[in-house]
Amino acid sequence: MGDVHGDYRVFSQLLHHLNLTTEIGGEIELKNDLLFIQTGDVLDRGPDGLKILKILMKAMDKYHERVDFLLGNHELMNLYGNFYYVHQDEYSSEYKNLLLDDQSPIRKFLLERNIVRLVDGVIYTHAGLVSFFIENDPTLMQNIQNPSMVVKLLNEKAVHLLKHGTRGFHTRSPKSLLGPKGPFWTRDLSDNEDCEALYAILDLLNANHMVVGHTIKDEVTILCHDKKRKKSLICIDTGMSSEYGGLPYAIKIVDGKTLYIYNSKTNETTMIDLETNEMFELLLQSHHTGSHDGTIRMIIMTCVVALLILACLFLATQKSKEAMDMSSQIGSTPSPSMISSPPTIQFKLDNEKKIQGSRKSIRYDFINPQHYENGHLRKTL
Repeated sequence: MGDVHGDYRVFSQLLHHLNLTTEIGGEIELKNDLLFIQTGDVLDRGPDGLKILKILMKAMDKYHERVDFLLGNHELMNLYGNFYYVHQDEYSSEYKNLLLDDQSPIRKFLLERNIVRLVDGVIYTHAGLVSFFIENDPTLMQNIQNPSMVVKLLNEKAVHLLKHGTRGFHTRSPKSLLGPKGPFWTRDLSDNEDCEALYAILDLLNANHMVVGHTIKDEVTILCHDKKRKKSLICIDTGMSSEYGGLPYAIKIVDGKTLYIYNSKTNETTMIDLETNEMFELLLQSHHTGSHDGTIRMIIMTCVVALLILACLFLATQKSKEAMDMSSQIGSTPSPSMISSPPTIQFKLDNEKKIQGSRKSIRYDFINPQHYENGHLRKTL
């Protein structure tokens, strides 16, 4: 999940949409071996940054490494006392103390957070990561054959800088992890589409994809997709906070190969094969994620269509009988044109939303009974 910027309503709805809560506003509940990663910028702009942060803290205390909150540039600014973007309803002396007091549980929590996570060949970070910060660190390069260790050491280095670094230097120097070219601030990958820089860091860490927030896009966007290398950049900041008015998106990646994009407002899901960049619209999204509401809607829709089919068959039968009666009354055989055939009902589910890449949309044709196959409605792609 990307930048939510203090919008608790969007945050809680997305969690519920992803089946990570049993009810909207409930606690995060992870099933099976799911891992939940929030890529930073929970604070600022909206009025509920601390509320969301406390939910994440509680979930991390319960699930440990299965929940990860990566620091964003707005958390960094708050840690250094820059409250310019704090919402007026949240800003107070108490808020400042929670972020600046060294004994504050909130500050301690933020100072210990990761800035990068590597899972199944996918790098997660707030703004982006380039190879410079690894190649120019001898300790990291000594461990380059073990990407997980490199990421661990990189996170430890960031924590050390946050706790002990000199603010003026480390937040301005382009060579610093906390600086403008570092994973808190850079837009070189998501705005400038520096694909070669992306491929360099992915190759260095033996990864295939990188997921970033920070730079707002209209929708979840895939950049620098290389079919031969099977590598890409996935941008998930859609400005979904009410302060921006963007659509609420979240993603799920399975085995580092299949990407699901969820939109909780339109109730749409897009499935993408990350190796081929081939896209499929899963229009009955809630059914696939196990939502009870979605299942009920699907059942109702199916029943309505079935009733329409039965009604048409009934009308056709009645007309046929009337034609037969008329024929018998005048002592002649009715012509074929006098007998109506069951009308065709077509119910098409399709979504023509513009998305990068090739598309296959699922369509269901509800016609007359001979279009059933083995007792099921025929499905075409």
